[in-house]
Amino acid sequence: MSNGDVINYKAPSFVPTNFTYIDRLQTTASYILLVEKDTVFEKMLSIRIFSLIHENIILVTGRGYPDIASRWILQRLHTEHRLAIYMLADADPCGIEIMLIYRHGSLTQAANALQLTCPHLKWLGIHPSDLKHLRIPTEPLVLNDCRKIEFLLRREYVDNGVRQELNILKYFCRKAKLDNMSINKFQMFVCDYIINKIKRQIVI
Repeated sequence: MSNGDVINYKAPSFVPTNFTYIDRLQTTASYILLVEKDTVFEKMLSIRIFSLIHENIILVTGRGYPDIASRWILQRLHTEHRLAIYMLADADPCGIEIMLIYRHGSLTQAANALQLTCPHLKWLGIHPSDLKHLRIPTEPLVLNDCRKIEFLLRREYVDNGVRQELNILKYFCRKAKLDNMSINKFQMFVCDYIINKIKRQIVI
């Protein structure tokens, strides 16, 4: 910190509220794994994600719709340390919208887009196109989900890969949430889906 304090993130910690006073970031991480929700973050810790992956990583959550501090830290980690950011979100319109906020920013913070966006963020999943292969619980879309899909499809910056996944979600009318998985299934999901997708770079 600019006042000389050092914050050690070896244990789970909150991003400091005075994050703009962070003077320097040091890390030995290979990449950042960003998760949409706090519940998924806690599941990651309960299955000892750092032991399963066998790499130094940074695990981050904005606890739903991302706060400014999380977005600012991610942008600095990427630009200063060239760390890839992989995001894991629910296969639903809200999860996709949150991924897009991290990548492209929000209307309310458009003036600070350069400091708060990660345009090189890689969407790891869950991709709607994966749902037919994954044995995870799904549920039908509701009216608000359908409206949000149409809202996202109207955004000009949504690229073809994301647009295709939104159309798949719209066509099958089913969504999936990571926190609906049991701990055992979630551990298998991490070992099979997440690790293999990063290794093979099957991302959007």
